[in-house]
Amino acid sequence: MAEKFLVLFCSVYGLILLFSVTVSGLKPTKDMVREWANRLGTNGSSFMDGNAGVKSLTQAYENFTYATTEKINGNDVLKKMKKEMEVFFRNKSSSLKKLVKKAEEAYCKYKYDKNLKISEIDYPNSKDLDKYLNKSGIKLEYNSTFRSEISFNRSVIHVPTDVFDGASKIVNGIEWTSALESVFEGNRHEDPSLSWQYFGSDEGFMRTYPARHWDITNENNVDLFDARKRPWYIQGATSPKNIIILIDASGSMHGVPMRIAKLSAQNLIDTFGDNDFFNVVYFNVEATVLCCEKEGPILLQATKKNKIFVKEELKKIADKDVAVWEKGMEKAFDLLKKANNFAKCQEAIMVLSDGTTSSLPDLFAELNPDKKVRVFTFAVGPSAESTEALRNMACNNRGYFTRIQSVGAVREVSESYIRVLTRPMAMAPEANTTDHTVWTSVYLDALGLGMMVTGTLPVFHRKESAINCSEKGGMEAEEKREDHFLGVMGADVPLKYLKDFMLRPLVGLSGYMFAVNNNGMIIFHPRLKTVYGYLQDPPGVDLVDVETSVTGMEVQELRKAMIDKVPITADGPSRNGSSHKEFEVYDLSFDELRMTKRTMKYYFGGLEGTSFSLGIATPKLGYKYNLPEYTETEVIDKLHSELKETNKDIQIERWPYCRNVVLAEKTPLDQLIDETESRDTKLCNNSELLAGLLVDLNVTARLPSVWKSKARPGVNDVFVRTYWGLHRSYSGSKDKRNSSSEDDIFRRVFGSQIPRASIIYTTKYLAAKSDENITSVFAYKRIYRNQFPAAILGYEMDMKAFVDTHIVKNTECQSEGSACDISCDRTGKNDYEGLYCYLVDENGFVVAGNDENSAGKFFGRVDAPVMRQLIRSDEENGSGIYNKVVLTDFQAVCQVKGGVNSGGVSFLLKPFFSLSAYAEWWTTKAVWSLLYFNLYSWIFAESGATTEATDDIPKNISCIRNITTYYADQRNVTLNGVTSCGDCSREHFVASVRDSNLYLMVINATCGKCDEIDREMGVPGEPREIPRDTVENSCKEPGYRKRPKRCFVSTNPESGYACGSGSFIKPSPYIVSLQLFWLFAALRRIVGFV
Repeated sequence: MAEKFLVLFCSVYGLILLFSVTVSGLKPTKDMVREWANRLGTNGSSFMDGNAGVKSLTQAYENFTYATTEKINGNDVLKKMKKEMEVFFRNKSSSLKKLVKKAEEAYCKYKYDKNLKISEIDYPNSKDLDKYLNKSGIKLEYNSTFRSEISFNRSVIHVPTDVFDGASKIVNGIEWTSALESVFEGNRHEDPSLSWQYFGSDEGFMRTYPARHWDITNENNVDLFDARKRPWYIQGATSPKNIIILIDASGSMHGVPMRIAKLSAQNLIDTFGDNDFFNVVYFNVEATVLCCEKEGPILLQATKKNKIFVKEELKKIADKDVAVWEKGMEKAFDLLKKANNFAKCQEAIMVLSDGTTSSLPDLFAELNPDKKVRVFTFAVGPSAESTEALRNMACNNRGYFTRIQSVGAVREVSESYIRVLTRPMAMAPEANTTDHTVWTSVYLDALGLGMMVTGTLPVFHRKESAINCSEKGGMEAEEKREDHFLGVMGADVPLKYLKDFMLRPLVGLSGYMFAVNNNGMIIFHPRLKTVYGYLQDPPGVDLVDVETSVTGMEVQELRKAMIDKVPITADGPSRNGSSHKEFEVYDLSFDELRMTKRTMKYYFGGLEGTSFSLGIATPKLGYKYNLPEYTETEVIDKLHSELKETNKDIQIERWPYCRNVVLAEKTPLDQLIDETESRDTKLCNNSELLAGLLVDLNVTARLPSVWKSKARPGVNDVFVRTYWGLHRSYSGSKDKRNSSSEDDIFRRVFGSQIPRASIIYTTKYLAAKSDENITSVFAYKRIYRNQFPAAILGYEMDMKAFVDTHIVKNTECQSEGSACDISCDRTGKNDYEGLYCYLVDENGFVVAGNDENSAGKFFGRVDAPVMRQLIRSDEENGSGIYNKVVLTDFQAVCQVKGGVNSGGVSFLLKPFFSLSAYAEWWTTKAVWSLLYFNLYSWIFAESGATTEATDDIPKNISCIRNITTYYADQRNVTLNGVTSCGDCSREHFVASVRDSNLYLMVINATCGKCDEIDREMGVPGEPREIPRDTVENSCKEPGYRKRPKRCFVSTNPESGYACGSGSFIKPSPYIVSLQLFWLFAALRRIVGFV
């Protein structure tokens, strides 16, 4: 009996076990996954239609018969934007000319008082402003345009740390420039869009309007700002130039002199701009061209890339042998002679040496008989001797002689040469120097307004006007009797101001606006990165670095045409000389996560009064509404009434509907209500935007009531964003979007190349190291009117509800059978049971998954083996669905530990660690050098090879990185395959989700989760730094460019001007005690002094 029971038990257990194995061994098939994907797409569309009111809004647009739609001509849009921008720049130039005129008059009339004290003048010191404010009763108030507390009732003064503000020239300068106050205020009233206005003096102080506190932004809490070192000052003061830096590399330069020479050369290079060309020659018994001697250009354009390259090459110069000066000078003059097609303006040789005994009069008589080439000489090092010959070289060749006795003095090396190069402008007729406002390259504002360009004009005192001027007793002879430079006047234009000229609906919501200068460098572009932290150089980004054509040369052709300022014509893209081009590009999203290959149309034209050329890029131009029953005034009137009535339920974009909407401190809606009240068509002159907004207001008016009638389980909000900038939402908040910029979302949704009826699903991007869990999914549906884009409807849904509704429910069995045990439901399953299911978008990001932490991540971070199989090896014929595109980012910023480079400390501290190597330096020059170190050199000197563990502050440096992106352009995909996860294999299936941008990925859980890292794959959002020499070749001919209009040269012997300083450049005695304190504090920290 027992045996029979045992046999029966074993038989039943075996059948149960067999059944369990059979059931658990059931696997999905391609057909099954294809059905799931189709079901998901169909039900997703029904869910959108039922919850967002798609049919209601579509019908409302079709039934609105008061408006007709009209196509836009690209050149007409460009002309309209261009005209507005030209007026903007012209107004800034006009303000500058008023300031220059006032400054020159004020200086002329001012009676110089060498005994004037700082306590006797009105001195609003921006670095100690509270004391002045308390005394004067002036108050600062926060202003959103200036992003700081300001006062329009006063300008303020900044004096560099190493300039004594009690010096006679500084005190008198502050006094006479107070006359600018009234012009500053008058300019602001005439042109409210003016940003910072200022005057940078040749003596070092700067007067800025409006008043604000001076913020010290570097990590050492030391004010290192000097207006004379800023790009706007240097570009405003000088003309284009060809420069040869000539370095004495003989044995006598060994040690500190050579270090000072290299640092001085780096400092000089930093002052060169995009319109300058330069190279370095070093010599001893032979003369050697530092860069590109055997191949490439004679001189290098002073772009950011080239300056970095040359400064790195400088480190390779070694000192040896004796100096044969004739060899060095002949090589320098030979390069300048051959370089007649570069800057085409001023020429100079800058000599760095510890001294010589011959001033080479015969050589200069032969090579520089007309003194066209200026010679600047710098005697470097504490031991600089035999410098009389260096002085004579400069004086005999219209240059300037300067001593640089310490590393601390290197920072001042540029002042004398800039002052001398302004002389031809000073001697030119006044009208010539103010004819052309010089607009700088883009750079980072020191006052916190981000990236900007600056309009500049130089200020001079001319001797022909001196007859009627006041007494200048106590001033130097040159300043009394000769034309001379006083400083630079500047007016800032933050890039955000320029971007706001874009008429986005006319350009097309997937389009953008950009501009380049005469060198092909970006002035503004959505891919021009705002620099975070401090970088010394302007970005220097070429158009070819941000626009990427699929086949190669089209961007170069676009660049050349923009530099040439080809006239705007109606010619199509196939005509030579057209201001319209069209070609296929890799269109990178502004957040650099997504890529699309599309055809872009480019329209462009020059901006009069500037060296800039404006362009628009769009895959498809916009359109406009015509309202035949309304005049422009009636449109404004009706819009005002409806906005005022519904202002609590809507919001609008900060677009230029009327003149001040963009820059106003009020919300765009409140400002537009105020401005439309006047019914002024000049104030509200963008009639297309106003008409479009009026149409959208009327068409969407019933949407809130439609939303209220819907039951939406799991849906957090429903919203609409219209083509003309109107926002409505069920919750009353502004359109809820994910972390991408709203420009990128609209560009992505309306620019998507999937069928129009499709839904775009997306969610917030998560970096690999993020421990955040995504809580929401966003869905967008495009609405069209007569084939023109009208609006985006969308909803935000809770992640868990979305997974249950869209993934789990749509993979459940629809009929009886054994296959009903297969679905994406992971309830009650461990990591090795069931299926892993993911909805992945067209760029490889997980929108939702049936696990807990995959949403928002790149799929290659979730399952690298499967992603590898989905990447196509050949864009045209390869298997897989994702095309991989790698772009190079020349604007990248990398962080390094402050003061540590390869474990290095400032070379100024090296003597404390290498006493034997620096014994002679210590015994003969230590006291001398200590006295003339300044705070700047102590903190920011270049690094050596010894570790300083105490300086761990990260610092920003410019670097190059590769950006990896993926895009899918295939529809109706069904794939399957087998991948390995460690020693385990599992099957996966992929199917495109109908009417969406998604792909359903289904992976057997046999091997568990396979989130191993594939570092070779390349991950969006995780760019990799690459060596410069792998992607850059500085030894190539400069890109196409045009010399700016302003060029001042002269053959005047300039005999009345000083040609050299009688003393060495040194830090101000005013801060010697502070310097010594820092020095001995560091000694204690490093070597344990008590």
